[in-house]
Amino acid sequence: MMEDQAASLRRLTPGAQMGWSFAFLGVPGGGTTTLLAELAAGLAASQRRVVLLDAHGGNPLARRFSDECGMMLDTVMARQGSLHDAVTVLPYGVPVMNLFVRPLTLETLPEAVESRLISEYEALMRDVEIALIDAPDVATDPALPALADHLVLVITPDPRTLTHAYAAVKRLALEFARRRFDVLVSRAYDINDAQAIFQRLSGVTSEFLGVSLRWVGFMPEDPIVRRTALLRTTTLQAFPNSECATACRQLAAALPGWSSGGHGNASQLFERYLAATRHLAEEVLP
Repeated sequence: MMEDQAASLRRLTPGAQMGWSFAFLGVPGGGTTTLLAELAAGLAASQRRVVLLDAHGGNPLARRFSDECGMMLDTVMARQGSLHDAVTVLPYGVPVMNLFVRPLTLETLPEAVESRLISEYEALMRDVEIALIDAPDVATDPALPALADHLVLVITPDPRTLTHAYAAVKRLALEFARRRFDVLVSRAYDINDAQAIFQRLSGVTSEFLGVSLRWVGFMPEDPIVRRTALLRTTTLQAFPNSECATACRQLAAALPGWSSGGHGNASQLFERYLAATRHLAEEVLP
């Protein structure tokens, strides 16, 4: 089973590019946070310079590994602290930066503090090759995924994830002119099951929305993943020979190839995100 996926992934794997951002969009509770933790571990193991950006309140990505983690960006801004206070380094060396912020916090943020935070972000991202974004629900907070270089839809055999993905594609296509989406199927039984799920979503979106969906791979259903969550680790660290760990290594090797030449926008993403959040908040004012 895994050999079939490995063959298809090799076709998507040129050399690494600098500073690309990948926003992963999944239904709440659908395993996207765990998937990103696994992918980051795989990228770090292959010597990629990667950072995780968590745009959710409560800092769930960092809290998956520790109770002692950095603040949310919203709290950092309210206290006029340093952006370093929003960073947590995971046990395998990858930093998680929380970017959750309310428009109300931005409204009262002194310009000098905002400029300093932007400079701190750019310094932190200077040598980063890949930024993996655990994106919020597009229905309520589309700013960050609308700006990311690449959009990755995470779907599973659960029909709710197809509905959620279609809604996200519709909003990002119609309101933010995004036309290209990658699709990663998680919790699939095998590659045939995963590709059948992808085809269902692709058929609907191409017929009604006129967007392009690209299959990039799948993560198999593996009960060991739930155990690693309880242990606050990843399959690569605890169960490196598991089916999930094997798939993770393959996907991590291929992920840099999902981008195309040149440079991405990861180092400028923070400043643009703050501006977009303000703009979208102003649009809904009476």
